[in-house]
Amino acid sequence: GSSVIRCAAVGNVGRGFSLDSSAAFACAAQSNAACGVALSTTVLLDGCAVQGNALAGVDAYNESMSIRSRGHIVRGCSVSGNGSDGVRADNNAGCLIVENVVAGNMSSGISVEKDCVIEGNHCRGNECGVTVNAVVLPANVSGNRIQGNTAVSNLQAGIRVSGYTNFIAKNFASQNPTNYDIVAGNTYNAINFSSNSWPWANINY
Repeated sequence: GSSVIRCAAVGNVGRGFSLDSSAAFACAAQSNAACGVALSTTVLLDGCAVQGNALAGVDAYNESMSIRSRGHIVRGCSVSGNGSDGVRADNNAGCLIVENVVAGNMSSGISVEKDCVIEGNHCRGNECGVTVNAVVLPANVSGNRIQGNTAVSNLQAGIRVSGYTNFIAKNFASQNPTNYDIVAGNTYNAINFSSNSWPWANINY
């Protein structure tokens, strides 16, 4: 694969970057008319800024990072002010989405379907902070681990999970209309900060 380092894609009429079997480090995708970054096969996106992009142009979604297959890593990125989801992993992506700052996106900050790890992200001012949901087949929503994220001041929910056999632990949520919106069939516990007695608890504060 190839590497893209310290490059910028700004104001394009389509996508900012389309990456396949490659890595991007410290890049910027801003104000593009489709998605900022489209990931095809096994991509590492590290330390990038993805801001103010309008539409995805991939699979009819409008996300800033459109992830279409398995095995991607999105790490240490700033993803803000995009026209739909901040980071979206659909079609059973099985991605690792860690330690990103995801803010002010018009839909979910982070949205996944299956077999993903979402850990250590800060989600603020999105429609929802983290969403685990399927666009077409809700039964496909399973096997995700949502751990150690912070969801603050999102417009609907801090962390919203449908499907089953997802694991939700050690998250922090505050000042969302609903901090945790999690259906039955998932492993999770939410308690108030003042009564924290379980190390895997999700915290309201």
